[in-house]
Amino acid sequence: MTRARQILLIPVLLLLLGATACIRENIDDCETPVTLEFMYFGDGPVDVFSDRIQSVELFVYSDKGELVQTVSCPQEALASNQGAQLRLLEGSYRIVCWGNVLDNTHIEAEAETPHIGEASWFEGSSCSGIDPLYFGETSITVPRTLRPVRDTVIYTCAHISISVNLLGFADASNFTTASRSAAANGQDSAIVTLVHEDLSAHIDFHNTPSETLTDYTPDLIGHPEKEDSYLATYRVPRFTNSTTSQLVLYHNDTGAELFRRPLADILEGLGIDVESRDELNIELNIHVWNSNGEVHIQVVGWDTEIVFPVM
Repeated sequence: MTRARQILLIPVLLLLLGATACIRENIDDCETPVTLEFMYFGDGPVDVFSDRIQSVELFVYSDKGELVQTVSCPQEALASNQGAQLRLLEGSYRIVCWGNVLDNTHIEAEAETPHIGEASWFEGSSCSGIDPLYFGETSITVPRTLRPVRDTVIYTCAHISISVNLLGFADASNFTTASRSAAANGQDSAIVTLVHEDLSAHIDFHNTPSETLTDYTPDLIGHPEKEDSYLATYRVPRFTNSTTSQLVLYHNDTGAELFRRPLADILEGLGIDVESRDELNIELNIHVWNSNGEVHIQVVGWDTEIVFPVM
């Protein structure tokens, strides 16, 4: 090797050493590989992560609560590796993962109390329902030995899915004051509006729904099986059996309140326990009919679906 080449290589080697910032004599700046595996079981014994979670946003916090790293795991990456690869300095960390952070979600990861929720709420607009969020967390300690760290993040469901069948509500003849026909079933032309009042506006990074409440107004579509009906399908942050939220129906022409029922009363009356299951898909049927000019509205059924994967 000529002297000229040696002179050129010296600064290159110095740059490489500076980039790695890790030398055997002083490992304070050396990063340790961390391998995380993701799993989700729902209410069954089998991992169904790939069936439920499309993507993951991962946040690494130091033992002082400072956000030190964020990692995005898109669907294509999770298809080949159901987990994440990190490199961290020696220390203790809390790792928070959110599954299915889609276009309808906003995250405040560096707030005093980090939280996540529907983007519309943060914008001051009307909420229609959150994305199908899943939550996972773990705490790890990265040793000074630089020995690789492995851990598993077990996810839980951070939402409750609700489907409301509004049976007969697209038939104007069921309302004595209605002036619209049943031909149009879109939200903008629907005869009624469904509002789910007083639910948590967002969720913190411990998967705890907020005490700050908001209303959710889901979109109504024409029912796929009943021409005289609407269907509302939406997701909200988790709630308990003693929720103070209420289901309300308004007549769009008059603004009149047609129906109001505390959700806790419906849960109790139909024997539904939302606290004993991780994943819930609740189907509620509300029926309207007209008898001698008098409008009647009644909850006629509630079904629940539990995630028990086929083995």
